[in-house]
Amino acid sequence: MKTTKPITTEHQALQIQLSLQRMAIMSRMLQIENQQHIVDTDFKIANINNFARRIGQDCQQIEQHLKKSGRLIIQVANEDFYDEYSAAIWSVVDLLAGMPIDEIKDIANNLTALHQL
Repeated sequence: MKTTKPITTEHQALQIQLSLQRMAIMSRMLQIENQQHIVDTDFKIANINNFARRIGQDCQQIEQHLKKSGRLIIQVANEDFYDEYSAAIWSVVDLLAGMPIDEIKDIANNLTALHQL
C-alpha cells in the first residue's frame, strides 16, 4: 500500500505549488491543442469521437479541481495572461514535436545553460 509523505519544509511546499502550476499550464495547453485540431474532427468511430471530446472536458476538470483545492495559486495578474502564457508554451511544444530527439536534447541543454546565467 502506498503512503503519502507530509510536506515538511517551505521549499517542499514551493516545489509542490510549482508542480501544480505546471500541471495547470499543461492542462490549458492540452485544451489549446484539442481546440486547434481535435474538437471539430469526426473520426467516424464512436469510441474515438467520445475520447476526443473527453480530452477537452477532462483538462477543464483538472484545472478546476486544482484551483478549487486551494493549493494552486496561479501567480498571474489575470486569466488573459494565463491564457497567453499557456499559448506561448504550447507554441514551443508544437515546434518541438516531431523534431529528432537529439535536437530536442540540445535545445533543452542550451535553455538550461541560458537559464543558469
